[in-house]
Amino acid sequence: MVTQLKIMHIILLTGLLSNFVTNAQTYKEEPISFQKDNWDLSGLLIKPNSEPPYPVVILVHGDGPWDCRGFGFYQFLWKAFTDAGFACLSWDKPGVGNSKGKYNRNKIMEERAEVLLAGIEYLKNRSDIDTNFIGLWGISQAGWVMPHAISKSKDISYMIAVSCAGENSVEQSAYLLKQQLICEGLLEEEATKYADLFRKRSYAKSYEEYLENAKPISEQSYIKSTLKWGGIISEEKFVPYTGPDNNFYLDPITLLANIKFPVLIIFGEKDSQINVKQSENAYRQALTKAGNNDFIIKIFPNADHTITFSETGCMKESDERLANNKIEIAPGYLETMRDWLKILK
Repeated sequence: MVTQLKIMHIILLTGLLSNFVTNAQTYKEEPISFQKDNWDLSGLLIKPNSEPPYPVVILVHGDGPWDCRGFGFYQFLWKAFTDAGFACLSWDKPGVGNSKGKYNRNKIMEERAEVLLAGIEYLKNRSDIDTNFIGLWGISQAGWVMPHAISKSKDISYMIAVSCAGENSVEQSAYLLKQQLICEGLLEEEATKYADLFRKRSYAKSYEEYLENAKPISEQSYIKSTLKWGGIISEEKFVPYTGPDNNFYLDPITLLANIKFPVLIIFGEKDSQINVKQSENAYRQALTKAGNNDFIIKIFPNADHTITFSETGCMKESDERLANNKIEIAPGYLETMRDWLKILK
């Protein structure tokens, strides 16, 4: 499962995006730590230059080895959110930076949700936090993590979901695979064939069925060299598909059916990593079914998975823009979140 392949490249471009951050720092950084089972988490609490108690936004990372600063990208969020009067909580993922422990990849969504819930408990024990306004901002893989946490907590009062898929990660990954193959010049029919093979490989109930579909994928050059999804697991490590309860098969939208609190949902129009149309419809239908009238869906034109400008949405364009110093955040993205939080407060 790959949902956030290029974000770590883009977030290194702090200097290129400096026009979004003023020279005057409008927040204070406080190192923090908290524990959960075998995890020892280290991070930062970012506080606005105003009087406590503060409403707070917990930053829920995407896929990959994120640290509490988001590799330098989070300062733009800190600026926007503290300008709205909100504090921000972020931590190094287990095994990253100063945090100890590691996730079980087979249970990563549940375990990431457990760490998130531990972060909420940490905040509830602080006198400078307004516990009536604890909310979430999350990107990409966070679209599976946040619903897990929400289903187990009564302390979350709002959510900002950025580039979050409205389907299980197998379907999302098949979509990503197809779109990137088209970006590489394959005809849609050929790209669809590989996406279908990926689905059949993922839903295989026997090793023979898995192998039949995995071998053609392993021989496709782009999948093998760039996506690196071409490896074939041994029969001893093969786990047959048994149902939708596993991390990779769970539809996150099923966990959102009872959400009543405010939700801001953001997509990039040209995102080639998630199916924006399907995801928009899934979120809209789920929240409407829940009787939630307090949600906004915002789609930024000419923006990709990271809500940065893109002509094609292809991941290879992101690499090219990185190489040519042409990365730019979609106009209005930060302001939309800041202004929404101000109204919420």
